[in-house]
Amino acid sequence: MPAKGTKIRQYSRRDLKLALEALDRRELTLNKAARRYNVPRSTLAKFHENRDRNVRIGPTPTFTAQEERQMVEWVEDLRHAGMAVKRSDLLEAAQWILETYPRQTKKIKDNSPSASWVRAFERRHPSVTACLQVEPFGEDKPAAVPERECFEEVYQHLQALDVFNEPGRLFKCNEIGFGFSFNIAQSFEKPVNGTKRADLITAAFITSAVGRLAFPMIVYPYRETIPLELAATVPLFYGCGNSATGMMTKDTFYNYVTKTFFKFLMLNRVKLPVILFVDGTRPNVSLDLWKACRKLGIILMAFNPDESRNCKKHIAYATPLTRVVKGQLDDALLRWKDANSDRFISEMNFTELLYPAVQSSVTEELILRDWQAFSFYQWILKRRTRVEEIEFVSADLESEPQQEEECVQPDLEVEPPVEEAKEPLATLAET
Repeated sequence: MPAKGTKIRQYSRRDLKLALEALDRRELTLNKAARRYNVPRSTLAKFHENRDRNVRIGPTPTFTAQEERQMVEWVEDLRHAGMAVKRSDLLEAAQWILETYPRQTKKIKDNSPSASWVRAFERRHPSVTACLQVEPFGEDKPAAVPERECFEEVYQHLQALDVFNEPGRLFKCNEIGFGFSFNIAQSFEKPVNGTKRADLITAAFITSAVGRLAFPMIVYPYRETIPLELAATVPLFYGCGNSATGMMTKDTFYNYVTKTFFKFLMLNRVKLPVILFVDGTRPNVSLDLWKACRKLGIILMAFNPDESRNCKKHIAYATPLTRVVKGQLDDALLRWKDANSDRFISEMNFTELLYPAVQSSVTEELILRDWQAFSFYQWILKRRTRVEEIEFVSADLESEPQQEEECVQPDLEVEPPVEEAKEPLATLAET
């Protein structure tokens, strides 16, 4: 600790590098270089004598170089996948590292980094700033990026994976919220005010581009562990989780992807890696999920990169799958009320209504119709078809000159002029 009242000079590694270059070119003396670039004279002299000094400028860092490199890769990868990454997500990732790998640190209290740490992290890694999403306010709102440009950016990232030739390796996650306040098919984004817990249950469905349904998951509105009586009602191979609001969170989505969905891939022997399209405006892709998916061979992509890039909130329109499932549950609810007029429906009866509706209505035809309404996927198919047509036409143009040469050469037959001149000479000699 420096003495009280001591002035501490703050300089960057770039300032030190410029000062050393000025000394090498003999443009400045040691004292003048130290004053101009605000580098202590003793520090500048030590580095000038020994350039191989592996000394870090500043205090001891909280995170290792490998941990910070992983956070940078995570932010950049989500950005290339068309997802929105905010500074709050970066703070949650840093907090997860501190809780998973405890360490002694005096700068961060209760394993909760502050906004100053984010600013210092961006100074150390300038590439992260361009990947973080900033909410626009007033006149600072950036210009909207065209939909085609957003799709093209993610498509170039996907093209290197070479999985579009096998639609069975393409999956999409649909989340449907069911509220019990007025109607089971009514969706809510936030819990009802004044209640201890939200009467909202979320069901997640993952479907493939070939019309297959993976194991669904149900999220119940419980802050603590789900009661055993409620867990016993969940069908076989279905995943279940809990959250305070009944909505899908980062923890529940982690369990769904790494356990329930990966179990489906292993039991059906699906070739890895696979692509899973999720909502890019509200990504539940935490740092631990990103690391786990890299090991398991699951690549997460946004199914709406145009909305996440332009800072828009995803509007959950009624897709064919959502519309049919909600319609089936409406009919099942009416039948249940007629048969149980003296009882109030609760989460204990949810799977009793959901499971038959899914088994009877979610068919291969419905799933394929749902993928036809997937605008980004249909754009990818058209984009690939256009490229294949261009390659096919260019291949035909290259083969045309060779065919012309082969056709012209056999048609040319020229008689030698010498033989025609010999015949009249022979007749004259005989006469």
